[in-house]
Amino acid sequence: MCRSSFAPRAAVTARAAAAGTVLAAALLLPSAARAGPPRDDSTDAGKGRAAFGVPPAKPAAAKPGPATITGNVASVEAPPSGTYFTTVTLAGTAVEAERRFTLRIDPPYVLPFKAGDGLAVTYQCFKVGPGASFCDATVRDAASGAVLLILCGSGRPACAPGWVIGSPRPLAAPGRHDLPLPMRHAGRTAVADDGVWRKLDTPDGPWLVTGSATRWTGKRPPEARDFTTYAIVRAR
Repeated sequence: MCRSSFAPRAAVTARAAAAGTVLAAALLLPSAARAGPPRDDSTDAGKGRAAFGVPPAKPAAAKPGPATITGNVASVEAPPSGTYFTTVTLAGTAVEAERRFTLRIDPPYVLPFKAGDGLAVTYQCFKVGPGASFCDATVRDAASGAVLLILCGSGRPACAPGWVIGSPRPLAAPGRHDLPLPMRHAGRTAVADDGVWRKLDTPDGPWLVTGSATRWTGKRPPEARDFTTYAIVRAR
């Protein structure tokens, strides 16, 4: 199962909050001035996480690059006890393994679609090591093309057209820094953080966002890397 996940983070040395200060440069959106951290127009929407997954493709069906599946939602299966991933099955596709995908959108009431809705799902998953992978996915309304949710395990700004995703910089202190992530859309800004949903009201409607950026300063473990993850969900 290929899954992009916002995994829980352990407390780390020199975390921005523990440092008692956040450098303005660490939170700037690309076009922001260095006068201070960005404003936050969003409100707290509770704890939660987001992720996307797909069943392993059959060898004959495996294709490089992004894949797209479309169809009406045939079923939305709640996560089994002790797990987090909802299974969504679309009707009208030819290969059974390709008509299912899984979502971790918790709490589950934030799902922006229901059974019977027509969806177009574009995704691409990447392996980053033994047993480790992440996915980028966009789910749209099949009729209107409107974005319903974006789950970006790679953190690439290109995952979210119409949004400006911040580029946090590490603090000066050595170590790992888990930093809030500024996200701007339609002139409104949310400062997202790991494991927390923020609600952002914009001229084109309300959104729920979560995300964060991990940056290292100085010496790091061999497997450590800088990375960003985020999710954007149309609020219903």
